[in-house]
Amino acid sequence: HVTHLSPNSPIAALRLSFLSYFFLAQPLEQSMKPIKKCLHSDPESKACKKAFRQLKALEKELAKVRNFSNSNGHRSAIKLLIPKGNEAEGLIEKTRVIIKEAQLADLKAGIDEPLISAEVEEVEKLSRLLTSLYSFGCKAYVGLNELKNSQSICETLHARDENDIWGVISKAETLMANEDWEQAVNLLKEAYSKNEDEEEISSRLRKAQKGLKISKQKDYYKVLGVPKNADERTLKKAYRKATLKAHPDKGGSQAKMTALNEAYEVLSNPELRARYDNGK
Repeated sequence: HVTHLSPNSPIAALRLSFLSYFFLAQPLEQSMKPIKKCLHSDPESKACKKAFRQLKALEKELAKVRNFSNSNGHRSAIKLLIPKGNEAEGLIEKTRVIIKEAQLADLKAGIDEPLISAEVEEVEKLSRLLTSLYSFGCKAYVGLNELKNSQSICETLHARDENDIWGVISKAETLMANEDWEQAVNLLKEAYSKNEDEEEISSRLRKAQKGLKISKQKDYYKVLGVPKNADERTLKKAYRKATLKAHPDKGGSQAKMTALNEAYEVLSNPELRARYDNGK
């Protein structure tokens, strides 16, 4: 149990609201009921007035984050959650501070005992609200394809909730960027088994499976020594140069010539190249 309720005092109302909003991630309207009841009984209660304003302000910012996240406004979401990449200024850190302060008394506000026992260690790890904020942040960085920036917040998210899809997706994207296709496929398969209707998972699983299949093919681009975006002229030039060295009369071998011819035949044909690039 995170806390112990003390009946017949504003503290009980505050605890109920606090636990509901920060730890159970209940909607604001539901979480506000005990505070509103407190203010109905005592309109001048400093503690309940402070909590009312605090939750209202947080919910206002959280609503903005939700809206940005749902409309692909990822950069705007990050500015609210972790502006300039610095948690100390954003909604995540504000929420962490409020949770931490709940383990202290606030005599000025009329809170003469902590809302949460100081004996509870690492209490913020129990907060579902914080987990959802980390999820929004991770999703935003992944949406912007900023894998390096996503690493810290997404790893924190994955440690808090290994089933959150954005923590899984970030990890999978990093694996794919490093061409560790097999691990990416295994990770996404497990996630897909729990979220079969989630397109964000299934689309990346298809991408990882395609990458794995291609990785097991002969690398025709490597054979010709050209990048994957090489145009027709570059291919032809590379092929001619490579055949001069690979020819048996020039110290090469028939096997090398065969490999070059096979690679050029596929990559110089737009239809065959497209099929090859798609792992077919």
